[in-house]
Amino acid sequence: MQKDWKNYFEYRDDGKLIWIARRQGAKLGGVAGSLKSDGYWRVHLDWRAYAVHRIVYEMHYGPIPPGMEVDHVDGDRANNKIENLRLATVPQNRMNRRKSKANTSGRKGVSWNKASKKWVAYIKAHGKRKHLGFFECLEEAHAAYRKAADEMHKEFARYD
Repeated sequence: MQKDWKNYFEYRDDGKLIWIARRQGAKLGGVAGSLKSDGYWRVHLDWRAYAVHRIVYEMHYGPIPPGMEVDHVDGDRANNKIENLRLATVPQNRMNRRKSKANTSGRKGVSWNKASKKWVAYIKAHGKRKHLGFFECLEEAHAAYRKAADEMHKEFARYD
């Protein structure tokens, strides 16, 4: 059951929520919630933690449909401005991820292949990794990834 968030919070244009209801530990007029180590803002209400981006979305558009998630368009988990939030399926939300911290090429979808001594481009779609080819230079490999991401991921494509 969705809470009537407007009874507790006011939305500010910078994406922050402001307390408008007295709750234990909440300062009226203060910013609601805190930034957690995973990069998301969370707020505690009635002994439960809520993701601020989900509250902001529901305050503007109503309940989040089953099977859908709220995606941050720019990939910044702390940016909860309403124009940065959109509905996405789980696979769409995964498409919008930044490159892995383990990435050593500096480019999403590209790695060095020691055996061929070439750059290899790949993309994940529908849970499977698709090989896009071998390339002499890093930029050519990344261009192949970008083209495939545009075709397969559309508005959820991310290149960094």
